[in-house]
Amino acid sequence: MREVPPAHVVMLVANDVVTDTRVKKEALALARSGLRITVVGAASEDRPKSSWMGPVEIVRVPVELVIRAEAGRRRRHPPRRRLFNINVASKAGVRIRARERDVQGRSVLAMQHRSAGLLGTLRFKAGVGERQLERQVLRGRRFGARVERGVARRVERRRVARAESRAVRWRTEHPVVLDYEVAFGPVIDALEPDVLHAHDMHVVGIAAHARARARAAGRDVPWVYDAHEYVPGLSTYGSRTARMVQGWADLENEFIRDAARVITVSPAIADALQEKYQLAAHPALVLNIPTTDRRGEEPVRSLREVCGLGPDVPLLTYSGGMTRARGIPTAIEAMAQLTDAHLALVCVPHNDTSDVRLLRQQVADLALGDRVHFVNPVGPGQVVDFLKGVDVALIPLLSYPSHEMALPNKLFEYLHAGLPIVSSDLDSISAFLRENGVGLTHPAEDPSALAAAVRTVLADHERFAAAASDPALLARYSWSGQADQLRAVYDELLGTHLAGAEFGRNATDEVVDLTETDRPST
Repeated sequence: MREVPPAHVVMLVANDVVTDTRVKKEALALARSGLRITVVGAASEDRPKSSWMGPVEIVRVPVELVIRAEAGRRRRHPPRRRLFNINVASKAGVRIRARERDVQGRSVLAMQHRSAGLLGTLRFKAGVGERQLERQVLRGRRFGARVERGVARRVERRRVARAESRAVRWRTEHPVVLDYEVAFGPVIDALEPDVLHAHDMHVVGIAAHARARARAAGRDVPWVYDAHEYVPGLSTYGSRTARMVQGWADLENEFIRDAARVITVSPAIADALQEKYQLAAHPALVLNIPTTDRRGEEPVRSLREVCGLGPDVPLLTYSGGMTRARGIPTAIEAMAQLTDAHLALVCVPHNDTSDVRLLRQQVADLALGDRVHFVNPVGPGQVVDFLKGVDVALIPLLSYPSHEMALPNKLFEYLHAGLPIVSSDLDSISAFLRENGVGLTHPAEDPSALAAAVRTVLADHERFAAAASDPALLARYSWSGQADQLRAVYDELLGTHLAGAEFGRNATDEVVDLTETDRPST
């Protein structure tokens, strides 16, 4: 009897995968359950690269940001007279290929229970070949005047409609998505997946279009949307403006209902997505629980050792990104009132970014001396061991809708390290801390309240630390349980019953090898 090959799942992510532990952990969990897993991410170099993480193949594809660059050039130097620029054949060709893929995907989706609006300024027909499209544009001189008049009327109508609704469209705000479409689309088609798994909102359109192309060829390829955050409520800081957030929300809104299933990272985000989009099935929950990476290396030095502090010195920590929205300036300001304590900032991605330099200046301005330490991070699988021995862990996030709903990975990293937690009084985190008795909260951006909460935890440290180290609590929030949730989604999609992972069912922290090699291993 002929053996049926395992279902092939292709995961998509708009980064290089190197530090994206959620992508890696989910890929390994499904691979260990008998599925064939390929992760498609972006290459940091100008050539494709393939590597293996155990049984998982990771394919990194170069993404040429031609469309984004051209859109930026047009914003800086808008055309004065003609609506078409037909003199740059190579760039026009790239745009045409991306636009053709977008139109084809939208047209097939329209036939599959959706209506598709006008893309760009021309109503191209799905299925028109790339060369024919190029000839159509290049013949602009012959019929350009007539076409431009029609285009001008359409552009004006669109301008008025957008001005009235003040909507931000992703194709205008984030043309880089079409660059990823050009790079990823052919790779996906060549891999012929049985299921697509889109990590975060950046690639939902790419997954939907790939499914549409497969259906046009007679194959049904369902896709899963893995919503890492509540996109409409993302925080704004630096170059991430409210308009950019609205553009990403527009992208999610257009394609999320085409997903066969949605999974996300907290109950509040699941409820919000269900309410906003009226999905056919309530989003499944796969929390960001840490794993441990133990491959026989030397034991990781603890954060306390790295800071050169003895066991009796009160040590606080924050581990993660250093952007303004994370509330790190509030924690630093609180240190002026916590005169006996030290603060260790574990800076992701490293301790010499522009954000870190601003924080160093704040430390100098407050004359905090050497009581604030800026430390480089360790590997994702070493974080828990690295943090053990700290007295209090901080989550001083500012209040944004996405933050109010979040249960961030650092919450569970702190928990598995046995650390009491002091956090901003954000809805989901506050409820978690109250329910489990593992910490206290303070009003966001209030350094005096943060300092007072830290003093309270330090005064009753034994009780809070015991609650954070409760084996029953850690077993409830283990990665093995989240892997079960993920497998249940795929059981439903594939009509199968996937095997459990190799580690014990009562494990509180799972040993997962995230090392990449040049050849596959089991």
